[in-house]
Amino acid sequence: MNKPNLFNYATSELSQDAMICYMLEWAKEEYKEIDEQSHNIGKKLLNAFFDKHSITIPRYNSIVIKKQEHQIDVLCIINDTYYIIIEDKTNTSEHDNQLHRYFNVISKKDIPEENILCIYYKSGEEYNLDILGQYKLFSKNDILNVLNIETKNQILIEYTKHIEKLYELSDYKNLNIEKWEIDTWICFVRNLKENISNLNMGKNITHGKGVNKGIYFNYTIINQIGYYLRISFDTNQIEFKMESEGAPLSKELGLKYLKLINKNKSVIQTTLRSNALKTMTVAKTDSFLIENNGLLDYEQTINYLQEIVKVHNEILKEIS
Repeated sequence: MNKPNLFNYATSELSQDAMICYMLEWAKEEYKEIDEQSHNIGKKLLNAFFDKHSITIPRYNSIVIKKQEHQIDVLCIINDTYYIIIEDKTNTSEHDNQLHRYFNVISKKDIPEENILCIYYKSGEEYNLDILGQYKLFSKNDILNVLNIETKNQILIEYTKHIEKLYELSDYKNLNIEKWEIDTWICFVRNLKENISNLNMGKNITHGKGVNKGIYFNYTIINQIGYYLRISFDTNQIEFKMESEGAPLSKELGLKYLKLINKNKSVIQTTLRSNALKTMTVAKTDSFLIENNGLLDYEQTINYLQEIVKVHNEILKEIS
């Protein structure tokens, strides 16, 4: 029988900040005699940070841990020499150029750049790895490698089980489609970029409570109107959408787009609204995820997506 797990409820980034600080605290030499297993996990975490930057692991004579210093999630100072900037994320991503800002704050302290170790600690899935710059991704795999030590520390045991559960959610090929969550979708979409040529992901994944989560792609602007496709994570549908950079969209313009869609793809469900909007969903497909006994038939799904992208490109040619 499964036991209650603290991390079923402590799911925020602040909770994970605390967990990172907790593990780093155990790395201090004075705690070795109290619990050597927890101490070794703390040291293993620090070692992994240095390994990420290909820096020789030092002897940890002093470890200073600061939380929210200069708005940095966790700042760990080793031997008054190495400054480890840890940006912690669960299901959100970098925003407002924060990664670059945090690095600049520390580098202005006359710390040599080679002594600043930037870590992007992500227990969820990261869609856009291009944002990282000098930061090194510390993924679920990295976290589990650190925690792969026998321990009787219940907090560390529960955190390990929490990360293992998140890891299972990433396996979209072997997880029942009805159980897919945001991490599953991100892994699936990230793989699309590698398997569908000319797939231009024009906008990032949308997150947040109450938000219809999804990703926009094949985005093209024609006469100040953006035409694009969107995968909805909530409905498993592909939406044909348009948005205006200027005046609200007219129903007539939407009908023109819809006519071209129906001309090229008759199975589309129409959902056109009559009121003028800046953004309009003109049509939707049925669920585009092709199943085989509840699991994703990846090859067939890719083929269907390629067909939709081809149709959309043909429509864009007619519009332009």
